[in-house]
Amino acid sequence: MPRLGAVPGSLNRPRHPQSLRAHREAEVAAMREAIDFVSQVLRLNGNTPWAPMVKASDEVLDLIFRRFYETLKKPLGFRKRDYCRLADLSKPEELDPEILEKLDAIHAVALSARPSFSDP
Repeated sequence: MPRLGAVPGSLNRPRHPQSLRAHREAEVAAMREAIDFVSQVLRLNGNTPWAPMVKASDEVLDLIFRRFYETLKKPLGFRKRDYCRLADLSKPEELDPEILEKLDAIHAVALSARPSFSDP
């Protein structure tokens, strides 16, 4: 789970430090509420939101981000295609080893990639 001090997809952040702090606090509160709400709903259906067998991208995160943006009265600004950014907001020890393994594999392929040029 990402650290709550770093909420992804924030829109229209104020520039004044005090306003920025209040804005961030509102976002963190909205994210906590969204996580709590979705966790409770899933538990009512007999699911454990953070269990290893739960596919978080489909069963948990979509619901959390939808609730988060609804609470802030903003358009959905963080979709499944953006979930890779959650790793940047987490400490390596907070990530499942399988995620680190997959990210390392993607990184290795990216390092070895060469542009392909073809003439029409």
